[in-house]
Amino acid sequence: MACTLSAEVDTYVIVHTRDNKVILGWMRTFDAFTNVVLEGAVERIMVDDKYADIELGTLILRGETISTLCQMPLTDPIAKKCKKVELVDIIEQYTEEQEKIKKAEIALRDHLAERGLLFEGQFDESWAV
Repeated sequence: MACTLSAEVDTYVIVHTRDNKVILGWMRTFDAFTNVVLEGAVERIMVDDKYADIELGTLILRGETISTLCQMPLTDPIAKKCKKVELVDIIEQYTEEQEKIKKAEIALRDHLAERGLLFEGQFDESWAV
């Protein structure tokens, strides 16, 4: 059985983006470049055993920003394991966590560049979180 993106149309999907964001929504359509339209989209912010959702509405994701896309069960497995909180209760901790990730990615980029393992522009600031 072949797996195609067209099988995911009109299903609830979870998308991981290249900048480490998690987006959930109803996939309505896609094109040859894997640009995807999500309806009722939310960005899921997760820290430890807590999560919050940011309502995005209808969203067009460029195919080049998508890392993974897969069907998500309607009974949200994350909601069963984690506690939903208000965004204001989690945003500071999330921001601190993202800053640590960014510093680690910049340190890795610098480490590789010192050894000549990168070409110029391979990892610019738009690559980092």
